[in-house]
Amino acid sequence: MVPVDRSQSVLVAEASYNPNERWRLTLAQQWDPELERTRLSSFRANYRWGRGGIASATYRYRPDRIEQIDLAGVVPVSERWSLIGRYNYSLRDNRSFESLFGFEYEACCYALRVLARQYLRAAGFERNTGIYLEVELKGLGTLGRKTGALLERAILGYRESDR
Repeated sequence: MVPVDRSQSVLVAEASYNPNERWRLTLAQQWDPELERTRLSSFRANYRWGRGGIASATYRYRPDRIEQIDLAGVVPVSERWSLIGRYNYSLRDNRSFESLFGFEYEACCYALRVLARQYLRAAGFERNTGIYLEVELKGLGTLGRKTGALLERAILGYRESDR
């Protein structure tokens, strides 16, 4: 491995603004002073409402590598039902990296989640499709594939423990 000889470090900054308890706006930037260019930039807007409503929009940019938009959310349609979704699209490649849609039913003693997911595998551009079904018996366990970890990674602000 060849050692890197740098006289200056990359500068990293992140700023968040919360105009109220519902909104959060975040801007992140990496600047390389030696190359005099941006290495990574992102902007994210998050909105929370009601009992578990979450909406987020993110734009990511890395020169010559990544330019993406990411839209995600959980939309409560009644006291017990919520719609869940995520859409991650590459502007650079003109293709979707991941789309996820489903619903969640929450009662006092159990929960039901059904999700459809289409995504690109990390190796290459092979598209995979998955259907996820989870029945959670609160206090006892779950049947089916646990979707909580997937949703926590896919939807910023989603926490399985909040459900």
